Amino acid sequence: MKKEEGISWNLDRPASEWQELRRKYPDRKEYIKHYHAYSDEEYRRNIEFVHSLGLKCDCVGWSYLDLARPDVGEILDKIEAFCRKEGWLARGGYGCRYTDMESDWYEIDAPYINEVEGSRDQFLYNIRAYKNKNQPFFLGWCDRIPAVVSEKFREVCLRHNIPDIRFCWVKDVGRYDSIQYAFMFPANRVTRIACDRYLQYSDDESHKGGELDRPHGPGSELYGQLELLGGWLPRLAEIFYNFQFNLPDYYRVEDLPETGFAFVKGGRGYCVRQKLLVHKNTAEILVREKVLDPKFLQPALLYSGDVPPGYSEQTMTEEDERTAFDPAHAAEMELEYQKIKQLVRPKRKATEKQTVSALRAAKRDRKEDFGKKMRKEIAESLTDTPYAPLIPYYLVADGGSLCDEYEFLPHKEALEMSREYEEDMAREELTDTPIGIVFCKCADGDKVILTPLGTVVRMSHEVPEAIEKWPTPAQFITDALEMEE
Repeated sequence: MKKEEGISWNLDRPASEWQELRRKYPDRKEYIKHYHAYSDEEYRRNIEFVHSLGLKCDCVGWSYLDLARPDVGEILDKIEAFCRKEGWLARGGYGCRYTDMESDWYEIDAPYINEVEGSRDQFLYNIRAYKNKNQPFFLGWCDRIPAVVSEKFREVCLRHNIPDIRFCWVKDVGRYDSIQYAFMFPANRVTRIACDRYLQYSDDESHKGGELDRPHGPGSELYGQLELLGGWLPRLAEIFYNFQFNLPDYYRVEDLPETGFAFVKGGRGYCVRQKLLVHKNTAEILVREKVLDPKFLQPALLYSGDVPPGYSEQTMTEEDERTAFDPAHAAEMELEYQKIKQLVRPKRKATEKQTVSALRAAKRDRKEDFGKKMRKEIAESLTDTPYAPLIPYYLVADGGSLCDEYEFLPHKEALEMSREYEEDMAREELTDTPIGIVFCKCADGDKVILTPLGTVVRMSHEVPEAIEKWPTPAQFITDALEMEE
């Protein structure tokens, strides 16, 4: 088992300084003018200090420190010394995860469904199914239970007799033809977890009297918890005036079934959870049937008997019991499902002209996210190459950010990545991988391939297989641009 841990941190000036500015400049416009100048100087000095440590940061000074670095102690000492000398305050948060670990259970860390119809506060909502691009699995809106799964996912669960789950079709209000989706209701609820509640703290005056008003120095109860957790955590409590500790949860083995799914829903304060868990045997079936991406699976930490040192055991209660399956509503949705399966709806098809227009509009709205258009003579030289179908888009922008998920590669970079992809696939002797050119890359390291047949596939960076497909580059680029809306 390997532990990956680090902190995100920043430095603040004392609140008394901007409060003094407010007293000095009672006129709001005058105060805002001086406050902006004050903030700009704060950011400048913050960035300067971060760079003096040999670290990188964003435009206001937020930086990340990998706690596996051999010089962590030295860097923390310098942060503490700077704060004492200059009167600054250190603020931040800690996070960790475990990899290369065996477990009988996984947390499912998948995207949540991001297109719903009607009130988002509704427990069971409508969707435009075609916008999900035939993907087989989503967590519910804002990660909540139940999950939204495809027809094939549901069929796989029924065929393999995965126990203690029930399904209710989701109402599809989209105008285009699509596979259908169902809400998935697992019956097994985890009622106890060991979590990081009570580890957060703040010396900020605005939190005095609240749940966060807890001493955190040596000798305090919180400091004792951090000592049990070990590593650099106690030292962090000595340096930072405002800090959050984000630790992975543990699940009590006695609350989990023998196989299938389980879920967590409830909590209060800093220990609110909505998690879906899957047993490794069930996960293996779903991955093999290609209805669950293995990259969504995070090994879960389990405990039995004593609570893990430094953790707090919490009972996960929830007054709202809408996680329960409603047979009457499911019967209504079965009728809706049968109706929509009888409808003949048009296929959604993006044309090249429409997509070029949409790309041009996106570049106009987000000019800084796109490169300049390709020179015409260079574009014409691609006519008899595999890149020919991309010429209309290169003539709008030679690369750019289609959305947070997909980056359209400049042609030179696409050539290099395509060469690397070809070499990588040549070494995959036991798999039948798609051939083609790489023209987009994904935020998680996946690659998007244009095949000789003109179709587009997303290739997983973890296993050499296609995990998503589009019929044309136009459809892919249209779908990607719509993700940014």
